[in-house]
Amino acid sequence: MVKDTTVQMNRVPVTPRVMMIRDRMFEHDLRRVKGLEIRKMAEDGNCLFRAVADQVYGDAEAYDMARQMCVDYMERERDHFSQFITESFTLYCKRKRRDKVYGNNVEIQAFAEMYNRPIHIYSYSTEPINIFQGSYNTDVPPIRLSYHHGNHYNSVVDPRRQTVGAGLGFSSLRGTNNVDRDQVKAAIRAQQDQQIENALLAEGRFYSDLELTEREIERMVMEASRAEYLAEEKKLNIRESSTSGAEPSSSAAISGSSRSATAVDRGSDECFVLPDTVLTRSMQLLLAMGFSYIQVMEAYSIFGEDVDSMICYLVETGGPGASAGSSNRRKGKAAE
Repeated sequence: MVKDTTVQMNRVPVTPRVMMIRDRMFEHDLRRVKGLEIRKMAEDGNCLFRAVADQVYGDAEAYDMARQMCVDYMERERDHFSQFITESFTLYCKRKRRDKVYGNNVEIQAFAEMYNRPIHIYSYSTEPINIFQGSYNTDVPPIRLSYHHGNHYNSVVDPRRQTVGAGLGFSSLRGTNNVDRDQVKAAIRAQQDQQIENALLAEGRFYSDLELTEREIERMVMEASRAEYLAEEKKLNIRESSTSGAEPSSSAAISGSSRSATAVDRGSDECFVLPDTVLTRSMQLLLAMGFSYIQVMEAYSIFGEDVDSMICYLVETGGPGASAGSSNRRKGKAAE
């Protein structure tokens, strides 16, 4: 059984010298038990972001890019991350974007989800004291960080297995002992491009769905309007049939007069009831307000796109749901 000497040091009073000895023993135990090495980061407030950039890109100097991408991700997932922030989330993100502002567990969780890699935190122990999970299970190796003195992060690497670029889709960055800086830059650019592409695709899907919804609504309105038109036509045909059957002995003059009147009456409807009519915005608005298709088309034939006049006219002549039989009375008022 391997004895963890860092546990014994936890009972010793903390002084600068004790902290230095404790760090050395921690490094020694990690190397001896796990074969891991601690790569030290500058203690400038950017240490968490430096350590993550070193793990992911092999370049600690990419810390500001890692910081900005982390905050970008948190802002995109605002509903989730704002639950863990007690202050204004907007002000929190604004502060975290600034140079030399410390990162904490919220940012670590964001990194785990953003890169979809678990993050293991070692602190004076050969086993992780905390593990942050990514968005879903993966076989990508974890990001390993060490935590010192309650305020500093370093990068923990496995010399036997380079994991720079893991999860970024660049196999050329894996399993190499010497990572070319140009490869790292290419991986960074590729990841940024992928994030932009994902955002554009999501936006495109949103607007495509919106357009499909609008087209579906328009199709349903047209179908309902055509059904209404056919029902009105059927009523007119039945009315004409019953009238002609009730007065078979009418004179030719009267019949001609009746046919002319019917033709005018039907013709006046047909001039604005067109099954293939394209609905304008004003027509859709009035249909949504409850006016019938025949009413809307009649008002449109008189006033065109003047929505206010169309509404006044339709309200004055019966409002939504008025029967088509009052068509002549409405036209008389409009003519006046």
